[in-house]
Amino acid sequence: MVTPAGTARAEDPRGQGIFLTGLAVAVRAASIHRQAIREKQQQTSTAPLD
Repeated sequence: MVTPAGTARAEDPRGQGIFLTGLAVAVRAASIHRQAIREKQQQTSTAPLD
């Protein structure tokens, strides 16, 4: 099967796998970042006032 220049074949598992792996890493990193922000906000809001 011949594809025009500049287009990718839809059934290319390697390209899709790399994209999905990168997406999974990015989603996980964003989740960890949001959790760290929540924990920091909780620490600041529950800190005793001297």
